[in-house]
Amino acid sequence: MLSRLERFSSWQRPKTAIALCMKYKQHLKMSINKALRRFPVKEPNSGRSSDGKSCPVVASVMVNDLKQAEVEVIKLVQADTFEREMKALKDLQADVKCESRQHDTEIKVAMKKSSSLHTLDSFLDCNGVLRAGGRIKKANLSGSLKNPVILPNADQVTKLIIRHVHEKTQHSGRGVEL
Repeated sequence: MLSRLERFSSWQRPKTAIALCMKYKQHLKMSINKALRRFPVKEPNSGRSSDGKSCPVVASVMVNDLKQAEVEVIKLVQADTFEREMKALKDLQADVKCESRQHDTEIKVAMKKSSSLHTLDSFLDCNGVLRAGGRIKKANLSGSLKNPVILPNADQVTKLIIRHVHEKTQHSGRGVEL
């Protein structure tokens, strides 16, 4: 899946493509559930819906769809790059609520010095996205500003996001973008 994301030249296009795929997947699930309620017989069909027409492609993408697609792409990139670290964090945070940060020392031990994330006080948020922690967590800021998303250094998606923010801030510079 990540190899397909390398073909995009702007951050908006992969988000839209993933959002459309997610909407289409949701549409297919609803169609299958509806068909199973009508016809519980398990017979293979010819790729057409129960009324004989082909399934329509969902064309409208809402802002929430784009945000969810962005989260899914970031999770995919992080899972590919930080697989070992995310597994360790999932194991530690399995029994703890999303907002709780009581196991800081256990997390630091799990993030061995061989990991590139050991100095970032990293954690998984409610969506399963890897974020950086730190002393700023007591500041009166939104969660996304206090705990930025951790992205791999040399990745196409990271480059697309940085380019998108660079253009959105009218080529301001590193201080504004990061």
